[in-house]
Amino acid sequence: MKKGCWQRTSASNTSPRLNQNKLTTGAVRTIFDSCYLRPEENPRVVNYTDPAKAYTIEQAKLRYEQKVEADKQRKQLIEAQIKSDYERFEKQTTT
Repeated sequence: MKKGCWQRTSASNTSPRLNQNKLTTGAVRTIFDSCYLRPEENPRVVNYTDPAKAYTIEQAKLRYEQKVEADKQRKQLIEAQIKSDYERFEKQTTT
């Protein structure tokens, strides 16, 4: 038996489930497995050298910056409205 691998050799007085689930440690998946994709081929990996991905990332960054600026302006408007409402309320209560 290989070092680092464990397999039950005797089937006597053990459940069938233990015989089906043999624990094998040290098994390493190679990069040539069918599920492995190189970073250039993997659509989930950001590749700045790919023009389409770089354009998409740039557009997403511009949309994000526009959203942040719009949120900032909206917050300023809300704060100005709250301040004017407070001042109006103070004026009404003092008179």
